[in-house]
Amino acid sequence: MITRVEVAPGGRFIGWEALCLGRPVGGAPFATGTLQQRFEILRGGRPLWLERSRYEGGSPALSAAWGLQGHAVTATLVCVGGPQALCDAIRGLVEPGANECFAVTRLRDVTVCRYAGPSAEGARRCLIPAWWQMRWALLRRGPHTPRIWET
Repeated sequence: MITRVEVAPGGRFIGWEALCLGRPVGGAPFATGTLQQRFEILRGGRPLWLERSRYEGGSPALSAAWGLQGHAVTATLVCVGGPQALCDAIRGLVEPGANECFAVTRLRDVTVCRYAGPSAEGARRCLIPAWWQMRWALLRRGPHTPRIWET
């Protein structure tokens, strides 16, 4: 799976992707198969942010402390543009629950939020306030939840 975003000079972008490995609610872990992902953001043909991942079903990396630590759901929210203070604003809003991990970092013009935990609902609960903050920082618009999120 490849997600590639080309941002115009001076342009802005907010986007996220979430991944659920296996069927955690049904007690079915990601035991077989392979998933490869690439998420790339370019400006003027030059990379701003590149991420590549490969998940092997049943791999020790899925449960290891240096890997996914047993979390079945991961999500990444990326923002191009906005002020440096955006990370601190997001950190002040998001409180992950027990057995969840959330982090926000910034490199040059890219702010990245990451979630790892047991459920897609947990990912949404952590990422939606971060998305609202990014939306305000980039567009000066308040939250407007897409209708598809209500289905």
